[in-house]
Amino acid sequence: MRSFVRIAMTTAFATSALLGAAACVDLFHSTDFPTLCASDAEACEAEASSRGDARAPEASAEAAAPIDFCSNSPSEARRVAERACGYLGACLGTTEDSNFGACLIRALAAYDCSFNPSLRPRGEHELLWDCLSRVESCDGVALCVFGTKAPGCPSGITDPTPFTRCNQQDGSVVLQCGPSTTPRGMTPCALRGRTCTDLDESTSICTGKRGGSCTVTPRCDGTSAVTCKSAGGIDSDEGTDCAAYGDGRCARDDAGVACAPPASAGACALGKTSEVRCSDAGTFAESCVDGRAVMFNCAGIGLGCSAAGVSTTDPISACKNLDAGSACATTADTCSGGKLESCAQGQTFTLSCANVPGLGACVQPTNGRARCSAD
Repeated sequence: MRSFVRIAMTTAFATSALLGAAACVDLFHSTDFPTLCASDAEACEAEASSRGDARAPEASAEAAAPIDFCSNSPSEARRVAERACGYLGACLGTTEDSNFGACLIRALAAYDCSFNPSLRPRGEHELLWDCLSRVESCDGVALCVFGTKAPGCPSGITDPTPFTRCNQQDGSVVLQCGPSTTPRGMTPCALRGRTCTDLDESTSICTGKRGGSCTVTPRCDGTSAVTCKSAGGIDSDEGTDCAAYGDGRCARDDAGVACAPPASAGACALGKTSEVRCSDAGTFAESCVDGRAVMFNCAGIGLGCSAAGVSTTDPISACKNLDAGSACATTADTCSGGKLESCAQGQTFTLSCANVPGLGACVQPTNGRARCSAD
């Protein structure tokens, strides 16, 4: 992620601008951002150089105005999320963990304040989503995610069996590879506040701070919420880096560990914990972290709520399709009637690829998953 932030400041990327002067003001959240890059790109670059570790993509005279995601209506947020995820899939390909539907739910958490009013993206995580909201080409997508061109897979591979690798730039993306040096798909772990961990020579996954050797009880490790899970012989950290969300810190209570919302979030009822639960009407996924309310409006994106088995570090996963008659289970994206169809959290999500400027019809590669084509 740091490579994206540093390089984007010195690369001509006319479709990116600083997320500035954006005030997301409601019951739960209020934050302000600098506007130098929006008003004076030349001064912005000089200021970034003086800091050494800039925190925003380069602005240009032709760049769009800074985006205040909390001013988006739910329908506009959906349009922005579909565009960002459509481009990610078209340009980088997807994996089982990064299909269009899974991406869309996470993107809505960034772009729709009515869905996610309390754990708003922050820091480099916020800048990444801002950058992706503006992309107009695959070069732009690569700049947002990698800060340079997209990486390739190792050469000289003859075994057709798919395998996964972490990208070499900063180890934040899982590459799904085969005999070709062109990846079959990618999973940007940073979109969930995680990083890429190599488990062995053929397997890499997105994990929290403790990687694939996680056997401790839930705890805060700096800003990271550590939650270990043992499955299939792998002891992985399924937590997240809370620096990417809300107040930017991890909090612990009797239920486990979770990312804390900002001080402006509403207070919780006495005695509640970070255990994820559903509201009485089943429309919200709720928890209480460090005395402040965390909630996701599941009904706002057409889903119900079921909190059974949901980790305290990932309350958004409680939002699910509860209709047994329509709930889906596959993670394989498909093309149907010229549209991209994808299943995530029991819900089928559909994208008319041709309706996204710069993208073409849905295609099914010989090796890889269905995606929109990039014109």
